[in-house]
Amino acid sequence: MATIASALTVCSEASGEGLAQVCALSAKPALMGQHLADASLRSGLPQALIRAVAEAESGGAVHAISPKGAMGLMQIMPATWRDLRADLGLGDDPFDPRDNLLAGAVYLRRMLDRFGAEGFLGAYNAGPSRYQAYLDGKQKLPAETIAYVARVRARLPKSASRKQTLGGRISPDWRGSDLFVSSGGEAQESEFSAAKAPLFSGVAEEATR
Repeated sequence: MATIASALTVCSEASGEGLAQVCALSAKPALMGQHLADASLRSGLPQALIRAVAEAESGGAVHAISPKGAMGLMQIMPATWRDLRADLGLGDDPFDPRDNLLAGAVYLRRMLDRFGAEGFLGAYNAGPSRYQAYLDGKQKLPAETIAYVARVRARLPKSASRKQTLGGRISPDWRGSDLFVSSGGEAQESEFSAAKAPLFSGVAEEATR
């Protein structure tokens, strides 16, 4: 899969990723790097994780649209976008790369706060309601979600401990894992903690994909 930097200059048809169309806008890699930095700062998540999710979701295509209507780099569903847009004070365009990355990163963080490091990627892809049903033993996870989690994990830096951060049994405190520790050695904190930014009811009923 092309990285965000390279895929932004390419329009192509995607198969096997659930995208109805992929048509990327031309953008400077430096600008995309700044958007990733902004999303990381706002959500408290590392840039490497946000980039990995964006690449797994859309292949880095700014105007990607899924058959279900998920939009942009982070493949955000319309109702989810409306809630995030109002909550975060974003612009009108869900395909704006900065706003889409920021919204997706904050939503991903909320899934992390709710489901922990073992479940946040599955919840982001399948939706919180469906993932909660899986936890309650009411239904299985879709094969698409299982494959999606594997795609994201494959895109994470080799230095990050995938077993600790994204699968298996982990420490109850996800901030202790390598992926969520800043270069200064301190765990990154977010202004969008569970206490400050609870899931809104509208988002809880809709998948991001």
